[in-house]
Amino acid sequence: MSPRRFAIAAVFSVIVFASKALTPAPFKDSFVVVQALLLGLAALLIAPMGATLVSTIAGFLLAGWNPGLAIFSIAFSVLYGVLLDGSLLLLRPLKESGQLDARRFTFAVTLSTAVVGVVAYSVTLALRLLPRNLGVEITVLVFGGITGAIGGYLGAVLWRRVGKVLQNP
Repeated sequence: MSPRRFAIAAVFSVIVFASKALTPAPFKDSFVVVQALLLGLAALLIAPMGATLVSTIAGFLLAGWNPGLAIFSIAFSVLYGVLLDGSLLLLRPLKESGQLDARRFTFAVTLSTAVVGVVAYSVTLALRLLPRNLGVEITVLVFGGITGAIGGYLGAVLWRRVGKVLQNP
């Protein structure tokens, strides 16, 4: 991996970690704009598997922050990255010319965010890690999906503005 790509992965991972670690629960699970934005951009900039790389590093950082939930932090982070990289691979929103199909990109980010949210929520309930609170649960799932879509959209907007510069420095 080139030093530039490594630097991008490191910086994005630390920002994702900070956005998750420093935000109180349940907001950190429902406000994923930063994570969705940076993982989407990482998938484009550090292809192949850029989202997986960034999310895995962030997951390990989160595991150190909260060792009691380390396995979940790592597993859900890796899952998010793999789903996003896989979705982008299947939907191919980035054209050879460097142009990005915003709808496909936003859909891939939103879909990946929603799937990880539902899986994490289901595991949390199955293992009884948190007490049931239907209002909080619905709010977290709905806002998680919405903020994932916003992150995907912002990623597409940012890519359109600076993608060519970032892609070919």
